[in-house]
Amino acid sequence: MTSSIDDVLGAYLGAVEDYFRLKGELEDVMKQGYMDISKARYIMGVTSVSPYQYDNDMTATAVVTVDSSNSVDNVSFAIDRHGKASGGAGQDQDLSSVRDSTETGVRRRHKGQAPSAEADGEPADEQEQSQESSAEAAQAHARSSDPLRWFGVLVPPSLRSAQTCFVDALGRAAQLATLQAKCDRLRHQYLAEKADSCSS
Repeated sequence: MTSSIDDVLGAYLGAVEDYFRLKGELEDVMKQGYMDISKARYIMGVTSVSPYQYDNDMTATAVVTVDSSNSVDNVSFAIDRHGKASGGAGQDQDLSSVRDSTETGVRRRHKGQAPSAEADGEPADEQEQSQESSAEAAQAHARSSDPLRWFGVLVPPSLRSAQTCFVDALGRAAQLATLQAKCDRLRHQYLAEKADSCSS
């Protein structure tokens, strides 16, 4: 019984150590993110990085998932990313595809490929309007998929760095919640085994 209690206590102390270490890392990442936000506001202007630039149709790019499949006491938290939250090559490809689709629509309008539209039974004006609407929809999708585009296409590196910090902080917060649940579970287990050893 004593060895079992020692094992649980050792696991609990190790989990507490990991918790405070990860908490310190989270604080450092958040601090760096806010510093980068301040730099971006200094470069772009206070009103250029504010809630006024938020997209009206914005949706969450990540959600928290809770996994308690093993047991009710053993709960783990994870981040499920629906969109591309961090700036990367994929976003540059999305942006280039949006530009290409827009430029292609403009070229078709100026070159006047009306015969193909009339062959399909649609007037040229309607085809131009459909091309413009599809290009606008593609731009709106690209704008909503990456929150950085709410603040313009050419954002300063400090704003991109701030986004990376907060995305990293989101994952660390989920790990921190998992460690908190683990600490609570080990603490209750230790107290229960200690009470059993005292009664016996």
